[in-house]
Amino acid sequence: MKNIIPPLLKSEPLYGGSGNTERYFEISGYWNDSREPFRNYIVTDKDYFNVYNDFGFTEEDIFYFGMTEEYLIAEIEFGEDPELEFTITNYKEIL
Repeated sequence: MKNIIPPLLKSEPLYGGSGNTERYFEISGYWNDSREPFRNYIVTDKDYFNVYNDFGFTEEDIFYFGMTEEYLIAEIEFGEDPELEFTITNYKEIL
């Protein structure tokens, strides 16, 4: 008897959501230890990488996972956070 494995449907992603539910942001700021600035680092509000994202990002393109817009706003208002190795000074959503 043959072992039949049904093919994946195109609507069933291997990881993450459908590709249109996550949000991506570019953040700028500085490293807390050296005060060296950084710009345009990409973060996402998801805690995982979605291979079906709409921007063609690879996992290596993402600097940090799990940063919602509310979190980014709070970090900017809070200033230097001892829990992070960096301080965020501004952000913008990638549309």
